[in-house]
Parts: sequence; structure tokens; C-alpha cells
Amino acid sequence: MVAAIMLNLPPQTGRWSGLALTALLATACSGSTEAPPTEDTFCGVYAERGCALYADCGCFGGDPGACEAEWSADCQEYTRQAKALGEVYNAAIAASCLADLSASVSECLLVDPTAYPPQPYYCGVYRGVVKEGESCRDDVSAYGCAVPEVGEASCWQSGDGEATCKTDGNKRIGEACVTAAPVLHCEPGATCDALTATCVPVPGVGAGCDPDSYDRKCDETSFCNVTTRTCTKPAELGETCQLSFRSPTCVAGARCDPDTTVCRPAPVTETHYCGD
Repeated sequence: MVAAIMLNLPPQTGRWSGLALTALLATACSGSTEAPPTEDTFCGVYAERGCALYADCGCFGGDPGACEAEWSADCQEYTRQAKALGEVYNAAIAASCLADLSASVSECLLVDPTAYPPQPYYCGVYRGVVKEGESCRDDVSAYGCAVPEVGEASCWQSGDGEATCKTDGNKRIGEACVTAAPVLHCEPGATCDALTATCVPVPGVGAGCDPDSYDRKCDETSFCNVTTRTCTKPAELGETCQLSFRSPTCVAGARCDPDTTVCRPAPVTETHYCGD
């Protein structure tokens, strides 16, 4: 199996967050004339597109057919489980998932090794129908809540143990937010300022940042340096780097080696999505 089929995974929060934030999902592929895949064709298109990248890079012995058979089977199993839970196929999320899959590999290197892989179960291609404020089961599926207009709906447990669907990631610039908690997140393009507890535009290189914030700390060109607490350009290949599981600290196509803390290439052949 390429990966375990699990429906109780956390909503995506890595750099492919366009997969999870529904306001972005509706427009993620707006520049493309390609029609969103139908429910019947999605798994086939997903396997074909992904394996064109991975098999060409040497995965599955360079055999696209073997890769497609395994990826498609995993996707179909995820589909079966999601539908059994009453979740519904979302064409916009599926289209965004495919777009991010194509963008996740460049010249056989992972663009962002810290991100969740853009796979159907991480993307949340199937979503539930439980509305805001209604009871939910987070132990059954991370995607049981209905898709909101802005942000990401998740199943949250209150102090009394009751779980309900709540929307997060939808606080606009100027609105109140919380930095060190997995709630009251800001909308895409904004982050929670620790001093004012309000959403502000995401800062760029050289600006101060809060490494403990749950929101995006710096823009796409930088990461939040935990030592200097400033947005810093990613290190180049061969340079010293900071280990981070939240955002890449090396340039695209490279990862921070945990043994040497030096940036080295991140080939797709080192991932468990490359086949046995």
C-alpha cells in the first residue's frame, strides 16, 4: 500500500493549505480551463497524474502502470470508506488536490518536504454534511463537518465532552484572534499578531514573527526563525538550517537533514509514496 487509509487525519495545515481552506479551493484552479474531475474519474486522473511524476523519477521501478494500479486502489478504498460515513465528493477540493499534486514535485524533488502530501485523504476530497454547531464525531473522521464559505470546519470538543462542528481560519484582517491556541485562526494571507491579538497581513523577510503562533507566521518567501524571531529566507543547499515540521527552512526541493542540520536535496525516491 502507498499509505494507510485513515479518515481521522487532521485537516491539512502545511503549505498546500489551499487544499483545506475552502475559500481558496473555489479559486485555486481559476486560472485553468481544465474542468474539475467527476467523482467517477477522480481516482483514475489522480493516479495517472501522480504516477507520471513519481514513476518518471524512478519510483515503482519506473513502471507507471504498477504505480497507477496501487495509487488508484488506495484512492478507491478511501472513497469507499468516506462514502460509508456519508461524506460527499467535493469537485473543487478534488481539482485543487490535483493541481497541488502537480506542483508538489519539481525535477524529481519534493518542493516542500514538510507539507502533507496532496493525496485524496489528506486533501479531504470527501466532506461531511454536519453543519456549524451540530454534533460530530472527531474519532470517526476529520472531515465530517460541512464545508464553510471561508475557512475550515472541524469537529471540536468542549469541556463537557460534547463535540460540535466549528469553523476556523476565517478571521479577517483587523478582527480579534488567538496566537497560541488551535482556534480563532486568521484567514489565508493573514496571521495573528501576538501584541494586538488581531489579524494582520502575513509579514515578509526581515519582519518580526511569533514562532509559537498557530497561524502562518511569514509569507511564502520566508520562515519564522525561532532564534531571531524574524522572517528569514530559507537556506540554500549545503547551508546550515533549522529543523522545523511546520514550514520549510530550506529552499524548494531541499530538506533540513536532522543529523547534520544542513540543507540537502529531497528526492521523491526517499518517500514511502514511491512504492516498496
